[in-house]
Amino acid sequence: MKTRTLDNAGTLDQEFGTNGIVSISIPGYPSSYITSVGIGPDKKTYFAGTGEGGVGPRSVYFLGRLNDDGKVDTTFGTAGLTIGLPPGASLMSVHSSAFQADGSLVLFGNATGMEYLNAPFLARYNADGKLDTRFGTDGHCLLIIDLSPPAQVTSTAAAPLGTDHDRWSSSASDNAAGAQGVVILPDGKILAFKHHSFNLRQGHGLIIRLTQDGALDTTFNQIGYIAVIHPDYLLHSTVLRNLMVQADGKYLGCGNVNGGTHPPAMMFVRYDSTGLPDLSFGGESGFVTIYGAQQSAIERMLQQPNQRILGIGNTYVPPVKGLMSSIEHDGSPNIQFNRGEVFYTELEPNAVTRWEGAALQKNGRIVVAGGVGQPNGEVDIVVARFIDARFDSDFNDGQGWVRTHLASGTHFATGLTLQEDGKIVVCARTPAQGVILRYHA
Repeated sequence: MKTRTLDNAGTLDQEFGTNGIVSISIPGYPSSYITSVGIGPDKKTYFAGTGEGGVGPRSVYFLGRLNDDGKVDTTFGTAGLTIGLPPGASLMSVHSSAFQADGSLVLFGNATGMEYLNAPFLARYNADGKLDTRFGTDGHCLLIIDLSPPAQVTSTAAAPLGTDHDRWSSSASDNAAGAQGVVILPDGKILAFKHHSFNLRQGHGLIIRLTQDGALDTTFNQIGYIAVIHPDYLLHSTVLRNLMVQADGKYLGCGNVNGGTHPPAMMFVRYDSTGLPDLSFGGESGFVTIYGAQQSAIERMLQQPNQRILGIGNTYVPPVKGLMSSIEHDGSPNIQFNRGEVFYTELEPNAVTRWEGAALQKNGRIVVAGGVGQPNGEVDIVVARFIDARFDSDFNDGQGWVRTHLASGTHFATGLTLQEDGKIVVCARTPAQGVILRYHA
């Protein structure tokens, strides 16, 4: 089915929820937020997130399913929702989810307990919303990996991006430790990643591969994971923020590097399926570094036609802007996208513009979602559509982007997905609860 551009593209779909919006509250948890949304094999909308502010446990993850009209599917879990907690965890957060071939859903996030700090965890649920106890240990896999830094370092360099959980603080910093994802490989194995911080100035990424049942895959680098360290920033910070698998089976990561005598930079990195750096990508190390605005990061990626890769991210020094950068398969700049330069977007003067989710329509148009507004102040949900590096005039009556104001306070999109008919489904965070919105395309 081809994506059709409609006269009402960019408007909320009134046939979904209430005026195009569904609000999700978790009983017993006054603050809940959704960080993952996807369309399942059954064409229904699945969402996942974190409930906070409870009284033992303080936080839980939740998973739910909506019918096409936005109503909660009560045949899923318990009245449409399922709630869980990794073993021994007191605090946790969900960051992403992915479907296995049989329709099972794998959640991925971080958890902290008395015996571990910020450990990646996975949980697998059957299509009916019940925990799959065949996965890991009784349905959960907790990855407690002990690491040592490559060497000790004393530096006056700036601390790496990623020390503040509030994405809309005045410093506009991001929680790098929370920027994690999960990919289901064609053979059913699971690829995941995380950023591991040793201190405020030193850290690196991990790419982790698990068997289909949730055990470390020791055929991958013998230990089930590899360290992602840019050689020019060996004693400083290589922040891994996202991961994808390309059509040729290679593993592509993105993020940023900083510290030491080299300037901060955005980065891509690629490995083959055995965990070896792909030396055909970006030169000797398998890394591509892009020097742009001060303190910037690539946070998510899309596979474009002709094996090109589109990176989407943000700057972190005011004025904070959303950004995109397109590269060729070998890591060289794609000169057909913004003449090979990084493309920055500032929707309003003296305001923050951030991209938190992205997708590519079948016609090649780029859809992004995030927020626009004042740090620590009024922020609204924003969805934009681009044709290469220019706003799509067919979206929202020629403007190319739409701002959705729900109420006073900080509201911003945390992710998006596309339905088969092209409609845009966005999950968002508000001061008290998660919301899901659907827009015409």
